Amino acid sequence: FLAGDATGEGGVLVYGVPGALPAAAPARPGPVQPPAEDEASRPVPPEGLLAFTGGGDGAVRVWGLGEGKVLESLKGHGGEVFACDLAPDESVIATGGADQKVILWDASDGSQKASHDTAAVVNAVRFAPSGAPLYCGLEESWSVLVWDPATNEASSLDAHTAGVLCLDVSADGKWLVTGSRDRTIRIWNLEKSESVIRIDFGTEVLAVRFAPDGKRFFAGGRGSAVRVYDVQDGKPLGFADVHRAYVSALALSPDGQRLYAAGDRGVRAVDAAALTPVAMPPDGQYEGPTKAVFSVAVTRDGLWVVGGDADNGLWVWAADRAAPHWSSTTAHAGAVHCVALTPDETPPNDDS
Repeated sequence: FLAGDATGEGGVLVYGVPGALPAAAPARPGPVQPPAEDEASRPVPPEGLLAFTGGGDGAVRVWGLGEGKVLESLKGHGGEVFACDLAPDESVIATGGADQKVILWDASDGSQKASHDTAAVVNAVRFAPSGAPLYCGLEESWSVLVWDPATNEASSLDAHTAGVLCLDVSADGKWLVTGSRDRTIRIWNLEKSESVIRIDFGTEVLAVRFAPDGKRFFAGGRGSAVRVYDVQDGKPLGFADVHRAYVSALALSPDGQRLYAAGDRGVRAVDAAALTPVAMPPDGQYEGPTKAVFSVAVTRDGLWVVGGDADNGLWVWAADRAAPHWSSTTAHAGAVHCVALTPDETPPNDDS
């Protein structure tokens, strides 16, 4: 896995907890701003490709990426929404945030299917590859909540000594990796429900992501670098300098060849094996955002990249193009903390 630079150089933006983010600037006019480009040469996202976003205004919004507009705003959270994830069968979206609640939403109609009170701010959520349980990184309890929505049974994984800011599950469901405000990374054996490796990271860990083969994982935090670690022994395998001050979110293309890193320099793409910038977009840099980007996701065909920034903005890029396909500067009244993507062809009813 990849991890951020532990040198301590530069500042860090800690997200996922009330008060940890700088106040968002007022929303700028103009909901969608497509770049000037020859329309005939521009790729277009297919209709039915959806993005779910969670923001500082407490809303969960459903976007039609092909249409370039909001289809629905889902109401249910009583505070900032910091985390979202799509179930493997693409039927359910999980969200969590400052109101100490996890909500499951039907991805086809936007209705609430279930919720769970966590008694702590929810910084991260991730479904197991089988669809259950749902793993939730919690702030005040310093733990990972393990919740099975079908039975409503819940347990916890405890080892960190401060809030759990990020987590990910390996594709085979055997391993969990967590990053914490306590400046450590933990690798968990899920068959035994125990932490088996502790890595001293040096700074708060803001993002972790498994490679598709489950043999490596990526992590980022304070500093310029994303670092790669071996899952079996926790040893570092390399690093890539991608940002100046911090790495806030990570996403991988489905084939595992491209790593997308969000941070203070926007969104950048690197070759996940060579750990060098990709050729396209040039130097791996996506254009558009003038503020830090807090969230990033890539479609399951690897063709589209979506990022949410600190200043109300949502950005959509073709994976091999620097200029955004379209952007909204009023995506949320506040930072766009999380993005989850689904190719569902039946969008929720537009009756918000």
